[in-house]
Amino acid sequence: GTYYAYAAILALFGHTPWGIHVGLMFVNAASILFVFAIGRRLLGSFAGAVAAVSFSVLSIDRWIFGIFAHATHFVVLAAMAGLLLLLRAIESDRRPWFFWSGVLLGVSVLMKQHGIFFLPLGAALVVWNGSPGAGRVTAANVRKIGMMALGAVLPLALVIVVLLAQG
Repeated sequence: GTYYAYAAILALFGHTPWGIHVGLMFVNAASILFVFAIGRRLLGSFAGAVAAVSFSVLSIDRWIFGIFAHATHFVVLAAMAGLLLLLRAIESDRRPWFFWSGVLLGVSVLMKQHGIFFLPLGAALVVWNGSPGAGRVTAANVRKIGMMALGAVLPLALVIVVLLAQG
């Protein structure tokens, strides 16, 4: 996944260190916006702003490779987008959104294996959804988690198909 992310950045911004840094800047800016949106949705606008500012300062720290286009940046982008979509799916109870949130969470795993931990977090969010009786595993929750899991498998399946096609 990281190879495809680098290929997209190089195609958009050029095959130079400047192009990579500009691509990283856009990836990081999008991640910051997703962190703000998640924080705002969960705890309000002030908390979202604090989370976004904290993330933005920490994400450019050179000691955690924040100024380098590291695979972790791509994990965070896909995972935050997936979690935001999952929160919207939980609110609206739309099945396709559970699937697409799973796709984005699956992309985070393809970027770096550490992204796998966002999938159980997503399942926990589905079970603990803030409604009466939250925290219990119900048949409806299992179906939603199943849709999310099906979506999470899709990116890996597509990569396998591409690799098989390339020999």
